[in-house]
Amino acid sequence: IYALGKEELRARCEAPVASSRQLGDVFRKWLRKTFEVKDEDEFLEHSRGVCVLAGSDQSLERFAREHLGYEGEKGLDGIIKIDATYLPLEAKLMSAVGGSQDRQLEDALGIHDRGFAPGVRPLAVVDGQHLMFDPDAVAAGEKLRIGRYRRMIAASTGPVVSALLLEELTRRLAGRGAS
Repeated sequence: IYALGKEELRARCEAPVASSRQLGDVFRKWLRKTFEVKDEDEFLEHSRGVCVLAGSDQSLERFAREHLGYEGEKGLDGIIKIDATYLPLEAKLMSAVGGSQDRQLEDALGIHDRGFAPGVRPLAVVDGQHLMFDPDAVAAGEKLRIGRYRRMIAASTGPVVSALLLEELTRRLAGRGAS
């Protein structure tokens, strides 16, 4: 903290919190830090353990279309491979309740319905408000909306996981067959 200096420390403390629309790059950086990163050729050859595909938004989408039968119209936040099973990811942080957050959650859960080849296991990674119970939110009448998020997740047509559990989930699936 001392090395930052007073002005830099103040600037960082006063900086606005990143919104869910800006977190795609943060999530991808976390994926690259957490999992072994492979270029496309190595990723295709990979058959044991867990790794993540390196690349830009465009290269991930191109890979998904060419190799995973992806038919969706939007990009992906990442692609993990566990043994021989592909997990394309859509990640969202629910930073508030209501408004665009409803659409963000629908977007994340929609990964399961975007069209992938058989054997591909799309995964929604969702964190934030739906995990919290805030007494002030309840007093303000927001408990119903948070409960609605939980119901939306429960009704999802595919798996939904918190980023907090993603590393452990992939490690447990590795070696056991991810299907």
